[in-house]
Amino acid sequence: MDYDDINSRLRRLYLSLGQRFEANIFEHEQSKETRDGNKVTVTISFDGKHDVDETRNRINTIISNLANLKDHLKTKLKQKGGDPQEIENEINQSLPLQLVLDLNNQEKHGYPLKEKRRSKKDPKIINVSKGISSIPGMNAPRFIRDPITGAGHTDNMAVVITGEVVDGQGNLLYSFNDLINRSSDAWETIVTKFNLNQE
Repeated sequence: MDYDDINSRLRRLYLSLGQRFEANIFEHEQSKETRDGNKVTVTISFDGKHDVDETRNRINTIISNLANLKDHLKTKLKQKGGDPQEIENEINQSLPLQLVLDLNNQEKHGYPLKEKRRSKKDPKIINVSKGISSIPGMNAPRFIRDPITGAGHTDNMAVVITGEVVDGQGNLLYSFNDLINRSSDAWETIVTKFNLNQE
């Protein structure tokens, strides 16, 4: 494996971002039926297989892949004759990238960080869960349940990791997915700006 291949690293990054979504929502389905006289209420939820530690591992993998891109982009820019400090300057202008780097360092070194606090926010990810959502970039979602057989079918829906990114005082900064989307967009902008995906 070529660890210096930026295009390969970007492809692997996008694969890890896809780990936020699980297409087979029915594996997570839990239903509960309650009766009150002649009235029947069915409650359906999609957190039946939610394991907080497994979900946090996925989150940490995504954060790590986003954060690890920094040093590779600096190396690539230097190989092209540029100044690696320009990548650091771009990060200094992007709160989402600063938060990702802080979250990654906190996973390695503990909370709160004593050094290299890029964002100065002491971010944490809280209220980690999974919920049903439409798949970004797809057609309108549909959820169909046959009232006779109970069989279900979905189009363009998935179980998605959810959470909130807060600062050290508990103030909401971003939803987890918003932070991930903004961070990947920021890296894409930097890669394009400095022509770093060209071999």
